[in-house]
Amino acid sequence: MKLVIGVGNTLRHDDGAGIEVATRLKRLAARRPDVQVLTAMQLTPELAEPVSRADFVVVVDASTLGEPGDVMQQALYPAGPARALTHHVAPEMLLTLARHLYGHSPPAMLITITGAHFEAGEGLSPVVEGAMPEVLGFLLRLLFTGPLPPAG
Repeated sequence: MKLVIGVGNTLRHDDGAGIEVATRLKRLAARRPDVQVLTAMQLTPELAEPVSRADFVVVVDASTLGEPGDVMQQALYPAGPARALTHHVAPEMLLTLARHLYGHSPPAMLITITGAHFEAGEGLSPVVEGAMPEVLGFLLRLLFTGPLPPAG
């Protein structure tokens, strides 16, 4: 099973980009039992369990780094030893928790979309909305036609 986790806050404009990607992907992948799509306001330790059951994980989130509308991808690897936890965890720590608690940490990647507006309000900025086809196209190719990236 391939797992996509869209992260963000839809009440802070472009911070909701990860949630929006996941929402649109859910509709496109509705008949695909091999793909699970989740949304979260933030990554929490509770997500380690579904991560541990996946063969491959993609986390999609907004970023403040780069030019608005930039889409970046990077491989994720488990972080070092599990440390004291807060309710929010970084994607790498989520992989570490999955490995330590459930015995499996799948290959994973992070996709970020650089936002333009993060103030209170709903809806994506035009530049982030314009990046949606690129992100969704990449995810559809990756999840439905592409081979899994090598384990790291």
